[in-house]
Amino acid sequence: MRVRAKAISLSTASNWVFNFALAWAGPPSLRNIAYKTYFIFGTFNLAAFIHIFFMFPETAGRTLEEVEEIFAQGNTFTAWRVDRSVGRRTLGQVVGLKDYLVCVTSYPHLSVSDVPLSYRLGKA
Repeated sequence: MRVRAKAISLSTASNWVFNFALAWAGPPSLRNIAYKTYFIFGTFNLAAFIHIFFMFPETAGRTLEEVEEIFAQGNTFTAWRVDRSVGRRTLGQVVGLKDYLVCVTSYPHLSVSDVPLSYRLGKA
């Protein structure tokens, strides 16, 4: 979460740079190598498809916390194996986590070990 703004700005900047490069190089390549330009685009699309299939798990319909849990598990090269239940919490766990956060913020002098385990696990 702490790098979110920097990551978004970097992705936006790289998107603009690559769009500029494509707009700059596209017309001359179409003029010089004609239809073969589409083979180049197709090759890049195939490479992107393979990369996305193996490296990026499905995140549709998930909260940021659930997505963070998915990436914390480190499913490199096994994105298709991520179960839909990863990162999901029950209402009791969410309420327990809220109580834990209230406890920690209300008593900042306490260390983590002083807080009951049931609060730390979200089972209170």
